[in-house]
Amino acid sequence: MSVEPVSAAPWARRFANARGSLPDAPAPRLRAARDRAWARFARHGFPTTRVEAWKYTNLSALAVADFATPVASPKTPDIAAHILPGPHYRLTFVNGRYQAALSDVANLPEGVRIDSLAALAVLSPEVVADLLGDDGDDDADSLAALNGALAPEGAVVRIDEDVAADRPVQLLFLSHGDVPLAMQVRNAVVAGPRARVTVVESHVGLGNAGHWINTVTRLDAGEGADLSHHVLQAQNQASWHTARTVASVAANAAYGNGLFATGARTARQELHVNFAGDNAKATLRGAHLGQGEQHLDYSSNIAHARPDGSSDQVFKAAVRGKSQSVFQGRLAVATDAQRTDAQQICRNLLLDDGAVAYAKPELEILADDVKCSHGATIGDLDAASLFYLRARGLGETEARAMLIDAFIADTFADVAEPGVQLAYRRLLDAWLETGP
Repeated sequence: MSVEPVSAAPWARRFANARGSLPDAPAPRLRAARDRAWARFARHGFPTTRVEAWKYTNLSALAVADFATPVASPKTPDIAAHILPGPHYRLTFVNGRYQAALSDVANLPEGVRIDSLAALAVLSPEVVADLLGDDGDDDADSLAALNGALAPEGAVVRIDEDVAADRPVQLLFLSHGDVPLAMQVRNAVVAGPRARVTVVESHVGLGNAGHWINTVTRLDAGEGADLSHHVLQAQNQASWHTARTVASVAANAAYGNGLFATGARTARQELHVNFAGDNAKATLRGAHLGQGEQHLDYSSNIAHARPDGSSDQVFKAAVRGKSQSVFQGRLAVATDAQRTDAQQICRNLLLDDGAVAYAKPELEILADDVKCSHGATIGDLDAASLFYLRARGLGETEARAMLIDAFIADTFADVAEPGVQLAYRRLLDAWLETGP
């Protein structure tokens, strides 16, 4: 399949048509940010497999797909099955548009602010400009640039200094309808010094249309803050899902990230974690569950730039049918990042002969006083364990499901909030019910 660059011309028309309807139209600074983002995308177009960071994921079919522009949905979807269990605050977006009637942000405690991007852009455009910032300017970052140019909506969560949010915040994104839609969503989460918050980003695809959701989420954990961010991706298997998460972790702050992906025809989740202060900590967990002909890509870049930081990354995948899982994990330890402790492990289960897992761990160390390691394994279910369970009366299907469950559930075993852990469990159970 060709990997030649795809012209940005069709998207230029979309950009021109959208300019007047974007919520920042009256704000010169935000308009300028949109123009810069479009210029970056126009230079590079869609990334191809010739770009090293995208070597395993081919977007050529996406780049030439014909998508409609999202409009207000005439039907209100039933979201009950997708709401985070237990007490929580919630912003709900349907086909990329905020739905106040399906949201729950009443009675927020003092110091907790949860807004839709469009509403905040009208009331405080300078705040939005500061929160969103600019993305990188190379061909690996071009989808983030397209997002910056066209995203009309998203969520902005701000937790003030010394404030602990009393319950998790769910950002629920649903796509539905019979016409394929392209949705650009931009989120920002800011936890002030010593603040504490858990944010759950849920992506759900209803129906069979091949939608595309392209998300950028920027997170800022202030000094001494504790910020947890979970991404649960369950788009339908005709859809495309591309996402870029960028987290900045200040001194003495803790950042947790969890990814659980079971959906989409092709999905790519990028995670960039930048250690901006001394003694910062990041705990990163991820899992892919693939079937059919799905292609699921998880690419991370963990940059230790300050001393005494630690990162612990565990990624697991179970793929069956002809599905593919990709893990690209880069750990970079700068010269000044002495006494860094950085650990990374990737484990993959191939459940059928046609399933494929790519694992590409990378480690770059420029400091001399560090404790770092990485590694990857790819294999089938353990034959001895399978035999043990079957010898005790379990059928093969049940035994395989039990082993897969134990393998994957480890990635969310340490999630502190019961409702968030149950949300992970529901996705795993639903996947196992379709066959081990």
